[in-house]
Amino acid sequence: SEQCFPFYRTVPCDAMRGLLLAWCALLVGGARPSMQANSLNADTRPNAFRCPNNELARTALQKLGLESDKLPEDLCTHPSVGCEDCRVVRLELKAWLNGTMEAFQAVDSVSPFTALRRLSLKGSALSGDLRSLVNLTALEVMDLSGTAVSGNITSLSGLRKLISLQLKKTQVEGDVGSLSPLTALRWLTLAKSGVSGDVQSLATLTALE
Repeated sequence: SEQCFPFYRTVPCDAMRGLLLAWCALLVGGARPSMQANSLNADTRPNAFRCPNNELARTALQKLGLESDKLPEDLCTHPSVGCEDCRVVRLELKAWLNGTMEAFQAVDSVSPFTALRRLSLKGSALSGDLRSLVNLTALEVMDLSGTAVSGNITSLSGLRKLISLQLKKTQVEGDVGSLSPLTALRWLTLAKSGVSGDVQSLATLTALE
């Protein structure tokens, strides 16, 4: 086929002519497809990049000892809170907090922490029973070392995704064998807690380091 221009040696004239006609039609019609697409896809919501207010989570954080007047409207911007898709996945609370573990209990079967994967209360003055954590089945890391948390360790037997469990210097008690279902567990510290029992009962925890 006939070649159109020397510098477009590989483009046939018919093809080049079609491209030029299409471009002229766009210019005459004033159409700007790329700009139109951008305007259609633009998110014009004023809070497009902010998580909505979650009163349930706000109340829970207050129970944990966080001052209400210092909690931002978007809780996910708080330094102690980590979120994914506006769901709380991380809580790392300061040592001076003196709230209660009841904050983790579901209210009317609803909990703001169902996606929580990392919980660190290390060295805080938080108190309460481990039973408050039974619904946090997404937990992978839990550090309650040096807290006044109490209760029976059997309450944690349903947290099958736990990789790290730190209960050093707590008032937690019970039979260590109740942790045998936690086969994903790699790190476990029970020193100076009330947990007792035969370590042979943990033979199923083959990932322990």
